[in-house]
Amino acid sequence: MLKTSLTKKTLRPYQIEDLAFYINNPRVLNRSEPATGKTAPSCAMAEYVWRYENGATLFIQPKSIIRKNFYEMLECTSCFDEDDLFIFDPKKIAKLKRRPKVILTTADTLARHWGLIKEIVAAPIKLCLADETHLYFSTASSKRTQFWMGVMKEIPRMVAMTGTPIRGRMDSIYPIIQAIEPRYYGTHERFIAEHAIKDFYTNNIIGWTRHDKLGRILLKHGINRTFKECYGAEKKVIIPVTLDLPPQQRKVYDEFHEKAMLELNDDEVLTASNMGVHTIRCRQLLAHPETMLLSGWKPEANQKDQWVLDEICENYETALLFCTLVAEQERLYKLLTSKGYRVGLINGSVSLNRRAEIDRMFQCGELDYIVASPATAGVGFNWQRADCVVFVSSDYMDDNIVQAYRRAIRGIRETALPIYVLRYDDSVDFRILEIVEKKSALAAKVDPSRDVLTGLSAK
Repeated sequence: MLKTSLTKKTLRPYQIEDLAFYINNPRVLNRSEPATGKTAPSCAMAEYVWRYENGATLFIQPKSIIRKNFYEMLECTSCFDEDDLFIFDPKKIAKLKRRPKVILTTADTLARHWGLIKEIVAAPIKLCLADETHLYFSTASSKRTQFWMGVMKEIPRMVAMTGTPIRGRMDSIYPIIQAIEPRYYGTHERFIAEHAIKDFYTNNIIGWTRHDKLGRILLKHGINRTFKECYGAEKKVIIPVTLDLPPQQRKVYDEFHEKAMLELNDDEVLTASNMGVHTIRCRQLLAHPETMLLSGWKPEANQKDQWVLDEICENYETALLFCTLVAEQERLYKLLTSKGYRVGLINGSVSLNRRAEIDRMFQCGELDYIVASPATAGVGFNWQRADCVVFVSSDYMDDNIVQAYRRAIRGIRETALPIYVLRYDDSVDFRILEIVEKKSALAAKVDPSRDVLTGLSAK
């Protein structure tokens, strides 16, 4: 490996190539897969901008990884010390020893304090590092997206980092392209006109076209390192597991599903909006029927929980257990704890400090299992110690699934990682997994290097 003159850390040859690409291209999208080392050359770019362009850096990331990125910035640069970096907090400005050269903050904090941030930095901000960029844009017309567009117009350089630039609909990538090079489309309406296939009568979007153009744009302005390119083939095996609902739960589920498909109330016809409510209720009924007031139902009667006890706890010393609904996470956590297993729980209600402690404990062998929300635990954790991954339930986002199981594939594994996907037979579980597969296939049309999730919904 080579060592740059900019950093204390030894960069891999491809990371040096990435740094050169950043230097020669002012606005870049690094869409490399998780665990391929996107952060190191991005930190080195902050030092380049300070040394040679007299510019400060704005580093945006989710709150859960801000502390990790703080120390990685110190590790990957040679001219910054801790007093040069500032995790932005307006209450701590008075305690600064000098004006910071790098501001680390979240998207929400940036939106509230953008003016103040520009006032306290040591030099004009000339570089924006945006980790997990896909989280900062919603719809093209949203206030959040419009704010980001305004910020990007003020900063000459940007390195956007995300392994999932397309989330669901193909136009979810439009804000990122607009921030990198607005001349391709100019407006969201132009993007829709070029790429959307619309129903002649309703004008609703029914499909997408010209995937090749988006692929060319991403190729020209981006970097895309695959896990296979950096470490070799990803060793994993996806194992779908179909379970039968207990008779009582099946009877209630079928009755509810049938009624909802016809009407929600005596005179309320099912619509797109209340269909969403119906789907949520179906997921709740599957995931934690005890909250649906089933007479005599006991939490320990849950078939997925029992499968985890019988198959995972009996055969694997360590595991990551992902559940989408909070009540489901908490029940499984309590059940495993009651059986004497050492378990950590990570979801949106768990503090950042506690998440960091759980991360440390699992890596050090002080925990057997982690029960987590895939959306919360999808970034910032390295859990190579896990013997297997289980999706007790799944959400609709293909990238959440990929990000989650890759917590256990960080580098080269000697053996394939078993990834179990639990589904209840003849239920909404299968529909959710079908949507995940379709989204994964759509994203691969724009980026053929992406692995396509398949087999999740196969019976």
